[in-house]
Amino acid sequence: MRSSLQANNAANQSLTDETLQSVLLLDLYEKMAYQPHPESEFPGSWLSHVQGALSIVRSRPTAGFSNPTTQQLATWTVIALTLSCGAAGIPIPEALIGLYNDLDSYVRSAKWTFIGLLISLINLRADMNNGKLDSSDIVQRARVLYEELSHAEGKIPRSWWPQRRDTSEAVVFGRYYDVYPGHYATQVFNAYRIMRLDVCSIIQKFDPSSEVAETITEVAQAICAAVPQFILPRARSQNTLPFSPLQILECSGVLTPLYAASQNTQDPVMRAWILRTLVYMADNGIKLAQSVAQVIMFLPDMDYWAVFRMVGNCAITA
Repeated sequence: MRSSLQANNAANQSLTDETLQSVLLLDLYEKMAYQPHPESEFPGSWLSHVQGALSIVRSRPTAGFSNPTTQQLATWTVIALTLSCGAAGIPIPEALIGLYNDLDSYVRSAKWTFIGLLISLINLRADMNNGKLDSSDIVQRARVLYEELSHAEGKIPRSWWPQRRDTSEAVVFGRYYDVYPGHYATQVFNAYRIMRLDVCSIIQKFDPSSEVAETITEVAQAICAAVPQFILPRARSQNTLPFSPLQILECSGVLTPLYAASQNTQDPVMRAWILRTLVYMADNGIKLAQSVAQVIMFLPDMDYWAVFRMVGNCAITA
């Protein structure tokens, strides 16, 4: 009898895992297939699949997270719904925060730490938009988040950090660029940088005398330095002109960081370089780079989450 019950439970868990995986794949497909104009409203269907995935995960006992497959699917659910909430400009549901906390004792990675901080930032922005905070509360929460971001970024494994290369190539900003161990490491660092720029802009808005201007400059320069490794023919043996499918994927991942750098920098030379780089990308196969360049030129105050959504980073990042 006991063995029969165990076999039945295992079969039910496998079926639930398959259902959850199918729902997450549907969510991923929709985000890849539909890339709206940044000024269009957030499509409600973008939340339906991943909210369904959250319901499936929360209906199961947390003891199941010791199963690697179940744990991975639950982790994907947290990441996908967090990014969707950020793109939609809505608060993180309490059920999602509860799931993150339940998984926190099982999952250990730089990306997982980042997602926890992103949840805090999304909720801060939502509270600001809903008028729930006065300026002093906003600055206080933003400063705490700033310190947490700096601490977390400093704990990223040293093997992920880039190597700097000096160059006189015209397509490089500042006569140097950084080469990372891989595309994923670049993504993680740039994700932290976008958040730091956002937090710094919040602090600067409500406390103009603050010292964050220097941080904004440093972070924007770091974003620019991460781009040439993907587009410079001499940077890597596999780089080609026009870009290969791998380069197109890699470059798609830096479009939102470049937009965030352009939006926050006070340096007109950097902004001009970013525009030239986006046009260069567009000429070599990254069609969406031209769309980002147009947003910079004609809609410079557009929220970076709208650009994130437009270029399909919800799918790429998840």
